[in-house]
Amino acid sequence: MLFCHPIVGNRVTMEFREQALGKNVRFLLPSLKLKEPCPGGGTIEQSVHVYLVDHFGGYTAGSATVAGYWREEDGSQSYGEHREFTVALPNDCGLAELKRFLALTARRLCESCLYVEVAGSAVLLYSAEDEDLEVDPCLAGSSIDEEPSSTL
Repeated sequence: MLFCHPIVGNRVTMEFREQALGKNVRFLLPSLKLKEPCPGGGTIEQSVHVYLVDHFGGYTAGSATVAGYWREEDGSQSYGEHREFTVALPNDCGLAELKRFLALTARRLCESCLYVEVAGSAVLLYSAEDEDLEVDPCLAGSSIDEEPSSTL
């Protein structure tokens, strides 16, 4: 709700309220692989949706494809189409758990790493080679009852 004050000269002053959400984390996931099925049901996209809503209360996802170009360690050039996700860390908590989930998701997607930004600082997030996949990111502690809305 906005509260307007009388016009002073040519200016209207308005009061507003803000709610701090914490540091933002932005990450890219390969868009074509998001529809891949998970063992036990659902898709990778659904598991990401459930995890982010359950652990952070919400997120945003771009509706356009983000094109990425990079040079591999062997010098070859690569290209990928990605979907951009952004989530806020309330009280700056939950970053380690989010990175673990993303690393496991990268393994499930057969990606060697994911592009992740934390408050504007970029990293390539790799999954540890010996990481145990017993905790399936497709099941991430939440049931998947419905498909996320098409606005994601």
